[in-house]
Amino acid sequence: MPTITFTIDDTIPGVGPKRLTFRPRQAFVTGAGHIVPDLPRPILDKPYVRGVEHSENLPEGPWSVEGIENGKLVPFDVGPTGGALQDLIALGVPGDAPATTLSQAVTSWMNANVNTEVTEPLVEGILADPESSARTVLDSTYAPKWFVSVRERGAVGNGVTDDKAAFASAVSEVADGGTIVVPAGVYRNAKCTNAGKTITWRFDPGAKIFVDSADFAFDFAGTWGTTRAVTAQGTGTYTSGSTGTVTAPTLTLSTSSHGLVVGDVIRVFADDLILERRPGDGTLESRVGEFATVAAVSGETITLASPLLDTYVTNVRVAKLDDKTVRIEGRPVVEYAPGLLTGTTQVGRFTALRRPTIEDIKIVNGPSIGLIFIGCYGYVVGVDCADLVDNTATDQYGYAVSDVSSTGGVVRFSASRRGRHAFTDDTNRIAAGSATPHAYGRSIGATITVLGAVDSLSAAVSPHHCGAFHTFTGITVNGGSGFGLRGIHHQWIDCTFLNTWGGVGATTDAQGGITYGHRIINPRILSRVPNTTQFAFSFGMHQSATDPQYGQNDGRLIAEIIGGRVEGYAKLLRAEKANIRISGDLQYVAPASVPNNTSFIVLADNARLDVDSLTLDLRDNTSGNTLAAVYIEDDTSTITTERVRVRDTTSVTGRLSRWILAAEPATVVRAHGWKFDSWGAEYGFSGHLWSGVNEALSTVNWERGEHTGGSWFFTRTAPQVANAFSALRCVSDHHVMARCSSSGAADQDYNLGTLPAGHHKGQLFSIVFNNQTYPSRNLVVRHGGATYGVVTPTGGDLTVSSGRVVTFIYEDYWRVQSIAPASV
Repeated sequence: MPTITFTIDDTIPGVGPKRLTFRPRQAFVTGAGHIVPDLPRPILDKPYVRGVEHSENLPEGPWSVEGIENGKLVPFDVGPTGGALQDLIALGVPGDAPATTLSQAVTSWMNANVNTEVTEPLVEGILADPESSARTVLDSTYAPKWFVSVRERGAVGNGVTDDKAAFASAVSEVADGGTIVVPAGVYRNAKCTNAGKTITWRFDPGAKIFVDSADFAFDFAGTWGTTRAVTAQGTGTYTSGSTGTVTAPTLTLSTSSHGLVVGDVIRVFADDLILERRPGDGTLESRVGEFATVAAVSGETITLASPLLDTYVTNVRVAKLDDKTVRIEGRPVVEYAPGLLTGTTQVGRFTALRRPTIEDIKIVNGPSIGLIFIGCYGYVVGVDCADLVDNTATDQYGYAVSDVSSTGGVVRFSASRRGRHAFTDDTNRIAAGSATPHAYGRSIGATITVLGAVDSLSAAVSPHHCGAFHTFTGITVNGGSGFGLRGIHHQWIDCTFLNTWGGVGATTDAQGGITYGHRIINPRILSRVPNTTQFAFSFGMHQSATDPQYGQNDGRLIAEIIGGRVEGYAKLLRAEKANIRISGDLQYVAPASVPNNTSFIVLADNARLDVDSLTLDLRDNTSGNTLAAVYIEDDTSTITTERVRVRDTTSVTGRLSRWILAAEPATVVRAHGWKFDSWGAEYGFSGHLWSGVNEALSTVNWERGEHTGGSWFFTRTAPQVANAFSALRCVSDHHVMARCSSSGAADQDYNLGTLPAGHHKGQLFSIVFNNQTYPSRNLVVRHGGATYGVVTPTGGDLTVSSGRVVTFIYEDYWRVQSIAPASV
């Protein structure tokens, strides 16, 4: 590798080492970022001691060095033998070097402007003299402008002068890959763009953009390569360094001259409709499209790095996303004059870029959407939005961040106050055959983390439709509304809702759409002011007559609630045409007062609720009559439970209608694993546990909190014990236990004439008889024969005295198995 040598003159003013940076020039670098011929791309940036000769090994080709004069980049060329840096800059230009190298530029300028023969010493002298007019002209003409200040281009920053033209001039001046500096000041109507370049906008502290015209403050766009038609699809393999041979999709393109190489990011798009879309008018519809990475290339066939999410059949095409991006550094403030704009003008628009980054931005009085990312391959944004205009009558929507057909975006350390949504996504509706790649496809894989939303005007976070695989974590919502779930397979982790008028809801729009597969993990929904009207969780699918799937429930799980806590809501959950699952022991704490006829859970219109573990804590509740834990409005809805812990009190049970109340007698439930603190002291197997259900098909079991044995447990006071057990066939436990006691009943024996059929053969049923008021009275078991009655060992009536337990076993009829002293 050639060696260059240089000595930094120790007479140069300054203290300490001198820092030089050596960079390969763009013409020297392949699209994959490697130096020709495919060597790793080095950028040397380090200090050098003055007065000491140094050497560096650099690959042959065009270079530039920064640090010789005022931070400017000075081009030079390294030949096969290297040489002294000064000679390489001034004289050692290869014969085939481009005409824009500095030494050739010097020669051209001097031939045109100096009446002297150009000699090597003259060229060397001009380069060495920073004050020469020739050097100034050459630098302004040929040296790339890596740093440009908007003030240098005429920006005033006094809040009065219109600075739009100065900002545009800075964009024209800066090199591709350069930085535009915005010093402190108020820049009226300034507009930051990129003109197809990769640019960093660096805002100094105190820099502010004030807009009083109908325009963006930020408008950046990347570019696409040539669109190629896909003629065939298949399956192939490629070799991965970490996983070995990988099987992946292949696309055969219409030409082998497509120019794609390994590592390129492409957009695959087609005219097929997104299955879960919100339907359009039949012409303008949401159509499939997504990003993919090229893993292998063989002629006209490319292999993708991973499978595609959607199915592509009609007019399938691909286009390469060029490597262009923007970065906004510092913490600019953008403020719009109020009341000037209508329509959906955004504060910032980012289109078809690779991972644009906005470190931190503050937006005040935005005219509609704050920042919108359209067809971007990743993005990172931190934003603080306040008072975005939200007026549907003028087509203005106060979204802080809107993701349209982008992939892998990240919103972090952000805040939204008094807007419609802190985050939302959307999908374009376009005609078949549209030419713009980023107009196709859904939003995929966004991550929203550490976000605060205060007093939102609608759902604080609300994916709109058909987005997929978003993750929301560490979000806090204070006041306003909660979350809206649409799309597929989103995750919500450790999110908190404080004093909101709605918690988490999932719905489909009036026009339709499909949503399913969401996981709500450890939510905290807390209202210090009791909320007596809204449900903490609300799920309603296909409720509008204009929805093509009106009235349908396709059986897919809409959402699973895993753990978490709800406090201060009189109503926990409502589901309509929706399948919901609760697991992880969701904790519900009812407020002290709830309205009469409150049901904590309501199921309607072909809804299904599966409960693995749930705690209903009602100990603070002291007001509200005719209560129910679950109300089922129709016989197409159902609930299945495995474990429900009810922390009840005698006050609650005294105001209870039923724990499970069904409006139609054909309703089937599977109420297993209910455990009560107090209930059961006065009610039997069915009693007040449920009402209106189909007992022939339903099953139930429960226990009281003080019972520590393996069988389910309850107590009852009734003069006719037989009447207590009408729902025995519904109890699915192997061993069912009942305590029969008396408090103020008549001085007479209790008669047990017949028992209904058991749930299964071999089932045990024990009655603990304890007549506290009249201990001399007995439980008389009547011998009723083998037809759903009771068979005694003697073939006659059996007398069980107080303090004894009688156990029956079911064998198509009940047979007395044993009588023993009671131990419970």
